[in-house]
Formats: sequence, structure tokens, C-alpha cells
Amino acid sequence: MDKHMIFKTINSMLGEKYKYVLPFSEEARALICKCDSEQMYKIMSAFYIVRKSDEELVRKSIARINEETDRVIGFER
Repeated sequence: MDKHMIFKTINSMLGEKYKYVLPFSEEARALICKCDSEQMYKIMSAFYIVRKSDEELVRKSIARINEETDRVIGFER
């Protein structure tokens, strides 16, 4: 399944859950579709909770998730 289809599926599932569908701009959709499906779900769930889906919020959310997953795990002395 391609990422745009995954996006549509997640959006419709969240729309049913929250009883409304958020409109995502083409730019926001393209940014979200660069993530894997688990990240897409986390990002979109957060948007449904705050009821916003503007492009700037999408950029900040993706950057925050990338920071969390890019951290190096190790022991410092």
C-alpha cells in the first residue's frame, strides 16, 4: 500500500473516531506521507486532539518526532 493510501486510511479511521474529518493541505499531506505509518498515525492523532492541521504545526510535529527517534542511546562517563 502506498503512503497516500495509508494517509487516507488513517485520516478516515480518525475521522470516525472523533466524529469529524480534518482538512489537510497538499503541503501538509506531502510532509506527513514522508513518515512511516506509525509516525503518521502519531502525528495525525495529535492533530485530531487539537483540531488543527496547518502546515506549520505539521512541520513542528514531524521535527519533534524525528528528534525523539534520532537520539543516540548510550552511556556517558
